[in-house]
Formats: sequence, C-alpha cells, structure tokens
Amino acid sequence: TGLSDSMAPADIAELSRSGALAFRASFDGEMPPRSELYWRALTLERFDGRRWSQSSFAQLPVAPAWEKRGEPLRYSIVMQPSAKPWLFGLDVAQTPLEQTQQMSDFRLQRRQPVERSLLYQVTSWPDAVREPVANQAGLRRALQLPAQGDPRSRAWAAELKRQYPQDEALVQALLSHFNREPFGYTLRPPRLGLNSIDDFLFETRNGFCAHYAGAMTFVLRAAGIPARVVAGYQGGEFNPAGNYVQVRQFDAHAWVEYWQAGRGWVSVDPTFQVAPERIELGLEEALADEQSFLEDSPFSPLR
Repeated sequence: TGLSDSMAPADIAELSRSGALAFRASFDGEMPPRSELYWRALTLERFDGRRWSQSSFAQLPVAPAWEKRGEPLRYSIVMQPSAKPWLFGLDVAQTPLEQTQQMSDFRLQRRQPVERSLLYQVTSWPDAVREPVANQAGLRRALQLPAQGDPRSRAWAAELKRQYPQDEALVQALLSHFNREPFGYTLRPPRLGLNSIDDFLFETRNGFCAHYAGAMTFVLRAAGIPARVVAGYQGGEFNPAGNYVQVRQFDAHAWVEYWQAGRGWVSVDPTFQVAPERIELGLEEALADEQSFLEDSPFSPLR
C-alpha cells in the first residue's frame, strides 16, 4: 500500500481512507510549521489524458543542479516498509544512507525497494534554488501534453497567456481562480468523462488534491510554462512527548512545481486555495463533514 508511481485523480483519495503509518520524523531542533511539511516522494511528468506517471528519464541516476540557501533542517526518519524504492524528505533533501541517491527530480531513491523498516538521517535545505539554469530536455518533458483532448482547458490556458504574459502573474491568476470560484474539496468526487481536465475545471469543480494538482499542471503546460505534479505527503501529527511527527497514509498529497529561469523549480499548492484547513490542520479537519474519512479505521461507523 502507499503511493504509486502513477496517479489518476481518485487514487490519492483512496489512500486517504487508510490510517496506516507511512513514516515518523524526529527533528534535531524546532519542527517547522505543519503548513511547511511537504514530504516529497516523486514527481509525475507524463500525462496520457487520464493518468500522471513517472517519465522513464526519472530512473536515470542524474543528480540535479541546485544551490544551497538559508539554514538547513536536520532530522531522522523511520520509514515503514513500502515495497517501493523512493524515500521521503523535505526539499531539498540529502542523506548519507548507503545505496541511496538524489535523483534528477530531487527525490531520494534506494537501489532496492524498502521491504522492512528503515531508519535514515536527512539534511534538507528548504530555501535552496532547484535547477536555476534550464535543463532543456527536462523542460521539454515538463511541457508534454497529449496531442488531443481537453479543448476547453487548452483554450482557457491560451486566454490566460494573453491576459497574463508574465509567467508569475499567470500562476497567481490560476491560484486565485481556484480560491475565488466555487470549487470544492471532497473524498467523493464526481466521475469524470473522457476529457477529465475539462470536466473537472468547468463542470464538476469538486475534487481531491490530485484533481487540483493535475488540472493546474495541465493548464500551466498548455500556457507554455514547464510544470509537473509532485506526489508525497503533507503535514503529519505532532507528538509533543516524543518530539516527532507521525505521517500516515491519509496525509498523502499532490502539489505542483513549475520552472522559472533563475528561480528554478517553484512549488505551489492549489489545494491550499480551496481547502487551507487541509494544509494547516490536516485532512480530518478539512473533511469534518464527510463520513468517508478513515473508512478503513476499526473505529469507523462505516465499517
């Protein structure tokens, strides 16, 4: 169980019905605010009109260029068996763990899948600049879209580009759109048709983090801005007695990063615009009115 290397809109919603522990993180010093705990697992660059998945290039052990800025965070993670090779860390993460390396998309990856509990140390540089100079092949991958499909979203992206020729302004306009328009956050999103991005943006307007991350990445690409989906976990439950944070499967999350010359990859979270309580307080608070939260729990009235 846990995160997969591909994602359709409803997949992370399924994970969010499980309270199983993913990992535990203990910080050497003060823990960052919950809203800053974005635990990267992997990036999803390929889109086939329905699913986002890892590109084949992501498997090449090419370390990305980045510049350290600010002060580092130091912490240790005890990870539960996942049967997957990637580890979890806050950006930009480094670990001295043997047989583990930083891959081209800034994820940490083992040579072999994690089949038993694993303890590792991490140093993260949250203010680092990630790939400030263009990797042209990487940027081409981050602009890839299917040849056809979702015509309304493509037309809207072209209109946004005319209105906001500066990339930063377009990104902010898109975030404001999610905040201002009647979008909803739910574990029970309506079914989407063949043009899934169009259906979500213009018809159903109700979804989970993967809907928002996928739709925003699609529109940015259609507007000519390199972007990709990041899958991982967000937040966690702080245990003051042990000074650690427990991250469970229901903390699974997807967000977006887009590329700008000089600034490199910049992370944004469209879900925060729709359900800020999910990022600041956690999933249970964000879905207080929905019984589908933790259906797998032995304490759930829905079991």
